[in-house]
Amino acid sequence: MATQTQLLQAIANNQGNYGGSSFGEFMRTKPPTFATAEEPMDAEDWLRIIEKKITLVRVREADKVIFAANQLDGPAGDRWDTYKEAREEDAGEPNWEEFTTAFLDNFVPAAVMRMKKNEFRRLWQGNTTVQEYLNRFTQLARYATRDLADEEEKIDKFIKGLNDELRGPMIRQDHDSFQSLINKVVRLENDRKVVEHNRKRRLTMNRPPQTAPQRPKGTTSSAWRPTVVTTSRPTASSNFHRPVTIQNRAPAPNQATTGSVRPESCFNCGEYGHFANKCPHPNKTPIRTGANATAIHGTATPAAGRDLFRTPQTNRTATGFGRGQVNHVRAEEA
Repeated sequence: MATQTQLLQAIANNQGNYGGSSFGEFMRTKPPTFATAEEPMDAEDWLRIIEKKITLVRVREADKVIFAANQLDGPAGDRWDTYKEAREEDAGEPNWEEFTTAFLDNFVPAAVMRMKKNEFRRLWQGNTTVQEYLNRFTQLARYATRDLADEEEKIDKFIKGLNDELRGPMIRQDHDSFQSLINKVVRLENDRKVVEHNRKRRLTMNRPPQTAPQRPKGTTSSAWRPTVVTTSRPTASSNFHRPVTIQNRAPAPNQATTGSVRPESCFNCGEYGHFANKCPHPNKTPIRTGANATAIHGTATPAAGRDLFRTPQTNRTATGFGRGQVNHVRAEEA
């Protein structure tokens, strides 16, 4: 590298003796540097730009490789140094043809070129726009120049890769040039987008509006919530976990049967109009069991059991079986 730098300096100082352009004039054209390439064509583009700038400033044939190699950086510069060291000592300095061949072999391999060519042959539009498809078509066409011998083959290949709704109208037309084809297919794509947009807008306008549930008067939007009614079913057939519905419904007066007690009647005598604590018949002793009470007419004996849940025992020998009464108590009264 030091020898190469000294040589470039000598060329710049003694340019008048060579009859060609100086290294300073070449650098004023701002030639790009090259380190590595993600796409093979990036390396080929760099080489093409360097050739144009060398021709522009009329660089001598002996100086072309020196000027171009000075723009190699990073991995590309290391590869060029390795290539030069592997050459025979008496081979002399490499010329421009040797430089371009070695550069393309390292950064534009033939295997990658074949892959790109096959990718171009399988290219189709898919979900991309016409402009995106055109950009990819132009990029990959450089790897398959022999497949596009003339303008007609280029037009046929581009139409073949279009989507069905665009390919059909383009096949039925004549195209003067490739650019004429591009203009027609771009206009057709735009017209289809406008038609589709108008169709969706009409569907939206014709759709009935969705009404929200009405809010009661006097309530704010933050405090009001619509009533949600949910129903549930028992998951098992067993009656153990089945919910029991209690209906608080008092029977009508004319529906009373023998032995029943009307609501709010006396627990002692069963008559309507007073309670047990003011009953005019104190000889009837009420016995209460749980929340309900059963009035037993006759002489009562001590009850078996304990607490509220006890069974009344009557003197059956003296009075016989007593008559029981069941009181219906509403949930509000309980």
